[in-house]
Amino acid sequence: MLTLDRLFERTFERYGDRAAIRFEGETVTYTALDDNSAKLANVYRTLGLTTDDTVGILMDNRPEFIVARIAAIRAGVTVTPLNSELDETQVQSLLRTEDVDILVTDETFFDVVQTVQREYNELQHVVAHAETDPIPIGFHDLDGLLARAPEEPPETDVSPDDTAAIYYTSGTTGEPKGVVHTHRALTLNCYAHVREMEIRHDERLLLTTPLSHSAEPFARAGLAQGATVVLEQGFDSRDVLETIERERVTWTYLIPTMIGALLEDERFTDTDTDSLRTVAYGAAPIPEPVLQRGIEEIGKVFVQFYGLTEVPNLITVLPKSDHDLDADSLRSAGYPTQLVEVTLLDIDAEWATDVGELAVKSPYALAEYLGDRTAYTEDGWLRTGDVGRIKDGRVYVLDRKQDVIVVGGTPVFSTTVENAIQRHPDVKQVAVIGVPTNGSAPDSTVHEQRVKAVVVPANGADIDANDLTEHCREYLKEGHPHSVDIVGRLPETPYGKVDKQALRDPYW
Repeated sequence: MLTLDRLFERTFERYGDRAAIRFEGETVTYTALDDNSAKLANVYRTLGLTTDDTVGILMDNRPEFIVARIAAIRAGVTVTPLNSELDETQVQSLLRTEDVDILVTDETFFDVVQTVQREYNELQHVVAHAETDPIPIGFHDLDGLLARAPEEPPETDVSPDDTAAIYYTSGTTGEPKGVVHTHRALTLNCYAHVREMEIRHDERLLLTTPLSHSAEPFARAGLAQGATVVLEQGFDSRDVLETIERERVTWTYLIPTMIGALLEDERFTDTDTDSLRTVAYGAAPIPEPVLQRGIEEIGKVFVQFYGLTEVPNLITVLPKSDHDLDADSLRSAGYPTQLVEVTLLDIDAEWATDVGELAVKSPYALAEYLGDRTAYTEDGWLRTGDVGRIKDGRVYVLDRKQDVIVVGGTPVFSTTVENAIQRHPDVKQVAVIGVPTNGSAPDSTVHEQRVKAVVVPANGADIDANDLTEHCREYLKEGHPHSVDIVGRLPETPYGKVDKQALRDPYW
C-alpha cells in the first residue's frame, strides 16, 4: 500500500462521481480523473517511456496538471514538476539540465518550450494542452491523444523504494537542487498531510499557489480523502474572496502576504467567509499583527506548518488550539509531526551560544539529491539551513543561517526585527537584511554588519526612519535598524518568498 499508484487506485474505487476538481466553474469528477489519467498513462507508455524515464510538467494550475501527475504515477514513471512562476531563462536552464523525456505543457509556455526544443534535441516529445491557441507543429495534442488512448491503465510493477518524483528547491542559497522522493516517502507524506493539516472527506480545498511546488501535496492529500480541490491560476485577493464565498471553501493554503492582502481588501468585510474551517499558512514567517487580525476577523482556523522541499511541507505544525494570541507558543513553528524527529546541530560561529541548526529525520524525507550530492550527516540527520531553538517540545525557527545579522559579535535575527517593525501601523511589508559597515570585506557575512530595514508603506503612508527606529525600541532591546529604505514593493522568488539575496546584492 506504500505506493502512489495503489493510493489512487483505492481513491478512484471509493469516490466515483464525487467532484474531484473545480476549475473556472467546471467540475471534474473522480471517475473522469480516473479515466483521463489512465488514458494518459497509456500515452506515456506508447511514446516509449519506461520506469527509468521522466515526465516533466510545465503548466499553470489547471485540471490537466493533476491528470498529468497522476498519469505518471499510474505509468510507473518519474515526474518532475517545473515551477510555472520561473522566468524563461530559468525554465530553459532546468529543461537543459534535467533529463526530461516527455514534457506536458500548456499554451502559456509554448514559446519557451519551442525555443528549448530547437536547441535541446534530447527533449523527445511535447504533449500540449491549449484552450485557444493552435497546437504548435511538432507538439502532440493532449486532447487528441486522450481520445485515442485505451481506457484500462497499463500494468505496472512499482516498488515503494522506486523514485516517484524529483522536485527542485527554490535555489535561495545557490543553484536549485533536484530532490529525489520515493513512492514510500510521498505516500507517507500524503497520510501525514491528511492528519496533521486536518483535511476531511468533505473539504473544499482552495489552492492558488503553484501545483508544481508546495500546493501539490495538499492537492494529493485532498484527493486521497475524496475532497474537492478548487484551483485558481494565481492569487488575486478579489478573486479569492469571491471563490471562497461562491464555492463555500472550507480549507485553503495561503502564504502570509496573501493573508495580509485578503484582510486589507476593501471587499473582505462584505465577503461571507463562514465556511472556512482551516487556513494553512507557511513558507515565510507571518507578522504577528496580521495573524492577530486574521484570528479576530476569521476565527481560530489557522494552522501553521514548517517544511522544506526535502521534507515536503511537514516538519512541524502549530495546530489551531495553540493559536492563542497571549501565548508564547504563537512565536514558535509548532511541534514536530508524528513522523519527524528534530534536533539541533552545532553551528561553527562564535555567536551561536544557545541556538543551533535545525536538523531532521523522517521516513518522508528525500532519498538523495539528484547527482548524488550528500544530503545527510554521518548520523543520518538532514540539515535544514535554518537557525533555531527547541523549548518545551516546540521548535522556534529564528532565521535562515545566511540571514542572521552579526552586530558587534552578537546575532540579530532578521525575523525578530521584522516582527517588531510590522507592528507599526504605517508598514505594509518589511524585509530586514545585514549590510557591511565601512571597511568590511566584500565577502564578509559574519562580522561588522549593520541592520537595514527595507519597508513598503501601507496605503501610501509617509514613513519617518527615526520614528520607525523609536518604534522598534518599544519591542527590541537590540537590533534596531541603522538605516531604512522605502520601496514600492519587495522582490520575490518564484516561490513567493521575499528575495533577500536580491536586496543584499547592491551592498555586498
